[in-house]
Amino acid sequence: MADVDDRWFRTLPDGSKVATERRGVGRRWRARWRDESGRQRSMWFERKADAERHVAKVTTDLVTGTYVDPRAGKITLRKYAGDWLAAQTFDPSTRQATELRLRLHVHPYLGDKELRAAPEPRGGVDPRGTGAARREQRPGGSREPARGAVARR
Repeated sequence: MADVDDRWFRTLPDGSKVATERRGVGRRWRARWRDESGRQRSMWFERKADAERHVAKVTTDLVTGTYVDPRAGKITLRKYAGDWLAAQTFDPSTRQATELRLRLHVHPYLGDKELRAAPEPRGGVDPRGTGAARREQRPGGSREPARGAVARR
């Protein structure tokens, strides 16, 4: 079960509220929930409405199976790539080539970045690198480069 706690005031059994030692310090509202493994998680918010909105989203994500731990992206790309590489069943030559590419082209630039800091892919980018996403269908069935695309000669 998820809930929202007021960190600045404590409610007594008779319903009255008493200020805590945290009053006026830090964010006031704490959203608490348990993840899929049963471990308690929490985040702090300035406004109660934001904390309640977060609790509702987390609850929905847990029920639908789309919950992602906010701390999951704290791993660096270098660590993730090392774990990923260890789990692969490559031929020795493929493993060596992959290690070389990671060491020379990925780790020097992105190795120490956290995965959560990676930018989202931008729309219109063709993952194959062929430029197919930059082309649009023209009347008459011809495929010409879209405006702004550089024509190759």
